[in-house]
Amino acid sequence: MQSFVHHDLNPVAEGAQPPTFTNVATIAAHIPPGYGSAYSSSKLTTRKIAAYLDAEMGPRLRVFTIHPGNVAMAMSDKAGTLQLDDARMLCSFLIFR
Repeated sequence: MQSFVHHDLNPVAEGAQPPTFTNVATIAAHIPPGYGSAYSSSKLTTRKIAAYLDAEMGPRLRVFTIHPGNVAMAMSDKAGTLQLDDARMLCSFLIFR
C-alpha cells in the first residue's frame, strides 16, 4: 500500500477532494474466532497499516477500512460462535447512491 501511494499520489489541488483509499477487511480483525490466529492477525495488520497510512498522508489522502460484517461463509460456518449478520443489510451501507 505505502509504495503505491508514495509513488503515485499527486499533490491535491486547492479546493479539490483528496483521493480515497479503501481497504476491505474482515470481521476477523475485530472479533477473532476461537481458531485461525494467523488469519485474524493478518487482517488486523491490514487495518493497522491503513491507520498508519492515514496518519502519514494526512489531508492528501482519505483512508478507510471496511468489512462486510459476519456473513455466512465456509470459514464462519467452522467458527459457529458468532451470530450472522444479514448480508443484504450490510451491503446497503456500502452502496453510495
